[in-house]
Amino acid sequence: MHWFSPTSLDAFLTEMSDGFTVVETGGAQIVLSNHDLPAEPTILVLEPEFID
Repeated sequence: MHWFSPTSLDAFLTEMSDGFTVVETGGAQIVLSNHDLPAEPTILVLEPEFID
């Protein structure tokens, strides 16, 4: 897991998109099992959620 500013995230995703599928999940959490893992290398982008 990595934390990026919006600008550096865009640059990272642009650079990595040639070799990886990029999926923006639209949420702050994701639950995966072995059955749910993608068949190809994938970058999952989660939205930050701030703790009160």
